[in-house]
This record gives sequence, C-alpha cells and structure tokens, in this order.
Amino acid sequence: MSFIKVDNYNELEALGESYGGVYVPTLAEKCLDRKFLAPFKGFAVGNGYLDQKLLGNSWLQFVYYHGLVDTPLWEKLVEECCHDGTKLRKCDFVGSEKKSCQKLIEKVNKWRKLREKCNCIIFVHPDSQQL
Repeated sequence: MSFIKVDNYNELEALGESYGGVYVPTLAEKCLDRKFLAPFKGFAVGNGYLDQKLLGNSWLQFVYYHGLVDTPLWEKLVEECCHDGTKLRKCDFVGSEKKSCQKLIEKVNKWRKLREKCNCIIFVHPDSQQL
C-alpha cells in the first residue's frame, strides 16, 4: 500500500493491490470516520483480493478459458462441482463439499503451485492430456 501526496502535503490518497482490496477500503473508511486533519481525497485498488469464494470460483474459470486446463478435466469439474452445468456463473466450485469436486480442484491447483515454484508462465493447450 502507498500513501501519495496530492498537490500538497495536506491531501491523502490510499492505494493498494492484491490484499490491499481488504485493507485499503478499511483504512479509507477509518479516515473518513475520524476526519483526519489531512483531507482524504480517495483510494484505489488494483487487482484486489475482495472475496475468497468469488476469486476461487472465477480463478477456476480463468484457468480453463486461458487454456491452462484441458477440456476433459474442465467437464469433469463442472459435472462434479456444479448443480446445473448450464449456469456456470452461479457454480460454487470452492464451496462444494463433494470429495470428488475437491480432488479435481486440487488437480487444477497443481498448475498454480508449479507456476509459483518456477516463477514462470505455463501454457498448456486446451486439448492436451497433461493433467
């Protein structure tokens, strides 16, 4: 998170990214509630962590639609985790208590862990049988 002087030393903006999606708005609210001496001009969050469930579910769709998970695995994931595969926007992958769903999510997560370990970009063709 950064604090930036705007025009002069009497104005404040709070900026953050990632987990800043949690603490920057919280700080902004506190600044407004306490009426700090410096006028609070605003805040910005880039690529913010907002909601674990929302981010987990959207991440699974992201990796599929960007070719990081093959179609057969994706279809199994939807079949096991979604009550109605035609309504993907409402599918709660990460909230599913089915063991079969959790195992498939772990399989998808192996790519994320590999990427973090090697600090590289991994591309797998959508029709590959890599997973």
